[in-house]
Order: sequence, then structure tokens, then C-alpha cells
Amino acid sequence: MAPVVIWITCRDYERYLKLSLSSAIAQSVIPTRIYIAHDNCGKANPVGAAANRNKVFAFDVGVKYIMFLDADDVLPANYLEELLKVANGADCVVTCPAQLMGDENRFVPVHTPITLDTLLEGNTIHCSALIPYEKFKEAGGFDPLLPSHEDWDLWLRMSLLGVEFRNCTSTHLLYRRHEGSRSSQNRENFWKMKQQFQSQYQKVN
Repeated sequence: MAPVVIWITCRDYERYLKLSLSSAIAQSVIPTRIYIAHDNCGKANPVGAAANRNKVFAFDVGVKYIMFLDADDVLPANYLEELLKVANGADCVVTCPAQLMGDENRFVPVHTPITLDTLLEGNTIHCSALIPYEKFKEAGGFDPLLPSHEDWDLWLRMSLLGVEFRNCTSTHLLYRRHEGSRSSQNRENFWKMKQQFQSQYQKVN
């Protein structure tokens, strides 16, 4: 089994969860464990994506890597195997392109090289990257106080810690887009968050 925990977050996407979970189970390299973390589905006052993912800290995962998967997204069967090959045991973040599906259909490549400078310009790293767990803990996980783009913020903080980022071109994430989704709304916040991150992180660059 691969030294990886897959953490599936679900908020009101139960209709997709079976497909997402099946794709995690059907990996050519089997993950050590798979967790499903619900976020008050159908109820008021959800904790939010960042806090939901940070719940992993309550578990002694005891593995090299963590991977977050949204309940409406899908992993190709070779996904974990290919990202692990690129990592080759290093404490690096390994990402890959995304194929959008659902209400939007296009291929999203990764902007390389992935450095602090290029990350400050924009983020093409999705949350289902392969993440070294100890470095994730050192970075403090996702920031639940941010209104959006908490994954972008995490990559910036990990970059400041000296974590290397690698790109895998032999697989991709199947990333579902919804009309009116948080991802669509995030486009309205992009420039605001970019300005905030550049002001916050360029000071220590």
C-alpha cells in the first residue's frame, strides 16, 4: 500500500460521493487509508472547506503523504501511482493538470516552474495535490479565516518553508465545476486575494 491518506471532503455532494470514493478505492496503488469528512451536509453553519480538511490533524495518520479530494471530483486509476513516481519519496508537493467537467469542459495545465514568484502571480495547483504530511503540519494546514483561495494561501506558505513543488504530466484530476459554485464565485475575489497575498508574502520574499 502507498504511504498516503486520501481525505475526502463532502458538503451537499452525496450524489457524487460514490463515484469519488470508488475512484479512490480503484487506484492502481492502494492508499493506506481513506477518510470521508462530512461538513454538516444539509444543515446550517457548515465549518467550511479549510476547517473540514484540517480535521485530519485529529488523526494520527502516520503516513508520508496526504491527499485531499472533494466529493464531486474523480481520480483516474493511475493518479496516485503517477504522483508518487514523481515524488520519489521526497518531501515535495506533487501536482498535475486538471480536466474540468460538469458545467465547464477544458484542460487546465500547471504553470511551471512552481516557485514563490509564480505562485504570487496566480495558482494552478488544485487541492488534490500530493502533500508531504509533516510539511503540511509545519505550515499549519489551511487557513479557515480566509473567505476563499485557502489552497493558494497554503501553497504560498509551504513555498516559504522551502518545500519543492513538482508537476506530474502523466495523469490529471477530473475536477467538477458547478454553475454558481464557490469556484466560480472565487473569480470575483481573485484580484482582491492576489493583492492580499502579494502584500503579505512578498514582504518576506
